[in-house]
Amino acid sequence: MAQDFIKKYEFNNGDDFHIANLLKVKKISHESFQEYAIRWRLEASKLHPSLPEEKLISTFIQIQEGLYYDKLLGTCAHNFSNFIKVGKEIENYIQGGRIVDNSAKQVVHQNF
Repeated sequence: MAQDFIKKYEFNNGDDFHIANLLKVKKISHESFQEYAIRWRLEASKLHPSLPEEKLISTFIQIQEGLYYDKLLGTCAHNFSNFIKVGKEIENYIQGGRIVDNSAKQVVHQNF
């Protein structure tokens, strides 16, 4: 009987994954936005109980920095896969020079 109990509740071994862990998952320099978002979503899947899709998206936006935060904040994506598509477009626009990070330029001008 004790073995049955252990098998049933072995997932609850004290190593719970918390939302605070998600806030620490940052983009690695060599990762594309899509690779990062998928890795982050895989980490989010460890949460029990799982978060609603809207909460996942808002938490992901919360940890973004710079242009990604600014641009993703206004996103109306209702599921994470659409959200990734929007992030990929932002990444393409940044790489193509269609979106420019003016905050970096301001820091350079302030130093002179």
